[in-house]
Amino acid sequence: MGKVDDDPVGTFRYLKNENNQEQTVTAFLLEFEHAEPVIQSFRNPTWFPVDKALEALAEDRGDRYAEEFRSLIEKAVGRVGVGARAAGGGRT
Repeated sequence: MGKVDDDPVGTFRYLKNENNQEQTVTAFLLEFEHAEPVIQSFRNPTWFPVDKALEALAEDRGDRYAEEFRSLIEKAVGRVGVGARAAGGGRT
């Protein structure tokens, strides 16, 4: 459990698999101390350092979508602070 920031970091778009329609998601920072077990069996949350997150989020996405993720992550890292960039963690 954690606390969600009131102000969104930004948005990103993706193509939803079953109908290939473009979806827009508003992203918020989440401050947390520990993660709870996942309720939905189809989800597999994975934590990455920033550089690895950028690589993983670019996989199998067009350049436009990958660039949106890169920009969003850079904004989030800027809001969290430089320490999170080096450690790959903190508020995510």
